[in-house]
Amino acid sequence: MSLLKHENFCPDVDVNNGIEYIKQLQLEARTVEPSDADLADGRIYYDSTDKKFYGYVNSAWVNLGASGGGAGTADLDGVYSLGGNSVTLDEGAITFTDASAGAANMLAFVKSGAGSGNMLDFYVSAALTGNVIDVDMHLGIAAGVIYIDCGAGARTGADIQVKDDSTGTHSVIDIDSSGAGITTGFDFTGSYAGNAGGYAVKVTLDANDNLTTTAFYCSRGAGVRTMPVLDINDGSTGSGDLIDIDLTGILTGNIFDFASSAAATGNVINLLMTNAVAMTAIRVAGAGARSQPYIELIGTQTGSADMIDISCDGIFTGDAIAIDMNAAVGANALFIDAGAAIRTAPLVLVTFDGSGTTTGGTFLDLNVTNTGAAAAPLIDIDVTGVYTGNIIDVALGAAATGIVLNVDMNLGVAAAALKLDAGNKTRTEDMCQVTFDGDGQVPFWDIDITATGNASSDYWDIDVTGIFVGSVLDIVYGAAATGDAVVIDMTSAVAASALKLVGAGARTDDLVKIDDASTGSGTRSIFDINITGAGTFPVLDINIANASVNATAILITEGTGTSTVPLINIDSAGTGATATIDIDYTGVFTGNCIDITYGSAAATGNAIDLNMGTNVAGMAIAIASAATGVSGEGAAIDIAHTGNLTAGADLVRIVTTGNPSSTSNLLFIEGSGTGVSGSYALNINATDGLEAIRVDAGTVTFDESLTVGTTLAVIGASTFTAAVTCTAGIQSAAVARTANTTAGAGDSTIADGTTYVQVTSASADYIIVLPTPTPGNVVWLFVGANGYELRSSDPASISINGGSESNAESAIGANVLVRMVCTSSTTWIGTQFTTAGTESAVEVAAAA
Repeated sequence: MSLLKHENFCPDVDVNNGIEYIKQLQLEARTVEPSDADLADGRIYYDSTDKKFYGYVNSAWVNLGASGGGAGTADLDGVYSLGGNSVTLDEGAITFTDASAGAANMLAFVKSGAGSGNMLDFYVSAALTGNVIDVDMHLGIAAGVIYIDCGAGARTGADIQVKDDSTGTHSVIDIDSSGAGITTGFDFTGSYAGNAGGYAVKVTLDANDNLTTTAFYCSRGAGVRTMPVLDINDGSTGSGDLIDIDLTGILTGNIFDFASSAAATGNVINLLMTNAVAMTAIRVAGAGARSQPYIELIGTQTGSADMIDISCDGIFTGDAIAIDMNAAVGANALFIDAGAAIRTAPLVLVTFDGSGTTTGGTFLDLNVTNTGAAAAPLIDIDVTGVYTGNIIDVALGAAATGIVLNVDMNLGVAAAALKLDAGNKTRTEDMCQVTFDGDGQVPFWDIDITATGNASSDYWDIDVTGIFVGSVLDIVYGAAATGDAVVIDMTSAVAASALKLVGAGARTDDLVKIDDASTGSGTRSIFDINITGAGTFPVLDINIANASVNATAILITEGTGTSTVPLINIDSAGTGATATIDIDYTGVFTGNCIDITYGSAAATGNAIDLNMGTNVAGMAIAIASAATGVSGEGAAIDIAHTGNLTAGADLVRIVTTGNPSSTSNLLFIEGSGTGVSGSYALNINATDGLEAIRVDAGTVTFDESLTVGTTLAVIGASTFTAAVTCTAGIQSAAVARTANTTAGAGDSTIADGTTYVQVTSASADYIIVLPTPTPGNVVWLFVGANGYELRSSDPASISINGGSESNAESAIGANVLVRMVCTSSTTWIGTQFTTAGTESAVEVAAAA
């Protein structure tokens, strides 16, 4: 139902296809919009609070127009004057269409008062996603979008000012250039003919504000681009800088930061200085106590490109790199850290090509005028790591004729050309190594000495003051060289010594030592001395002073190998009457002239071997002595022997195969002096079973009487043609024999000539064998515990008490004394005695 028909509001209104006025229509003023249950579209009411009419449209109350005005208002100023300064766009956009072709403006704002408000103010109070101002130029290709004339006055306000207090991520000015035209995003032209000052672009980031804001940011996408990001074309001639960066804060970031994530091939900085011949490409000036380098290159790349590449392609005479240290006397001009890794390339690589010159075209030219202390070397190389490479490596790959290292000392007479300090450690490598290969037509060292200085100025001066255990000079041959290790030609230096060795102190090692492990043969020698001059000097002169009497002039120690040549060999073809070895003693000498001592080894050679050969008129050994001797010693020859001679060995042996004359003797002893009682020409003292004299062949003739002071022992069959009287009797020694399970095994057989046998038997079945039967021979046998079986040497043919057959034997009891008498070459007769002296016959031998 219409609000106009409501009886409470319009009782006098009659609706009859329209509204018929009976009285004036007046709506009741309300302060609250109606909200009754039968509310429907089309109802209207008047709001007394904001003085406006409202209609219910689309289930919502909407403003029907400005208050207090009529529908006949003719302009916007009238609406504005009636309070219509606010427009609610609820019916679509307000559109201004200008179809004129004149120069009049479509919308003009004139500010004629000195107010402080905004001429055009936009306020967005909802979540707007569109544009506050949206300009589509479409066909207005020659028109400007926004034009600002700052006026000719002295402006103090910003022409365009943006307050960005948002918290979102957005752009204040966002230019999307998608057309094919040559677009300039920001175009500033300074056309003032003078010193206008100011900035084309100025970015100010207040202290402690916008700490993460980037002042300028450019992002270029993919594609082949041919134009730079920043292009500066400057034709000015002033001293103003193109880019001026003044850093006043303690910045920890980078002034310029370049990072490439793709395989770019261009240059990060490209400076073309072709015409700017008086300009410096890069100049760095600094002061203060610096803690960081001016230029720092840190590369983790793995390619083969250079980090710094300087190519001098023009003919200029300046320096590629010039460093003037001036007052920086405590700084290094160049510092190189090789890195703590295994290097595979040189740290500094120089290709020194060209044709060379003698007027200064050297690789390294050092002009030293410094007069500082010697502690500051010109080149100082300190190696503190376990470095296995070469400090300086020079390799000549062509037939160069120059000198690798040329040192001209000129006036530096107080300076050393080369000083090597081996280090106060145990060295494991040579101090200097030289590989002298090739055919070698010239010397390795060629030293020409023309100096005539005093004798104290040695050419080579080696002073060893520490306990040095190595060799001062060590020469090792690794191939079959035929040259000489050291050659000294003393032809003209007749007053100089070729080699002089001076020793002192308590020495513990040889002054001269030669260790030779070579295996060659022939004419080679350790020492080869050839004397061709007619001199009378000694070849080897050894003078042992009084204080050195305990020194050995010559000491020869031979190894344990099998020697096939003499240790000392003298081949003399001379015909003189002098001695080959002449030893003269003038002092009271108590030692041995020649002392030969054999060790514990069983040597089989001769201490002295004399082969006289055809020297029939000479003596092998001639001794002329006037010695008075010492008791217990031989004055001319003294032999003290402690060894156990083996079978057939003799201490002194004289063997002749010649035919001596009737007046010759193999051994002749003559004493022509006046002897006294108790002195002998031949005195033999043999003890412990050693025979004094044995004659195997030939007769023994005593022209004098023979006196035997003690016992005369005769071994073997002896024939005495005269009566033999033994006033003290004859004593036979007891011989031990052990019975065995097998006849003849071990020492169970009694030797011929044995008289008394002490038998030991472990069993009554063990066997003792009699000696070979010799008629008249008597053998006594005694056994203690156990008994034994007694057999002849041939039981089948030699009987015992008449019994003989194969393995025939006689049983002998324990504690029995047996007497066996040989009566023929085939018979033994035996009796036996008990411990009580009872005698009985030995059992007749029979087979076991």
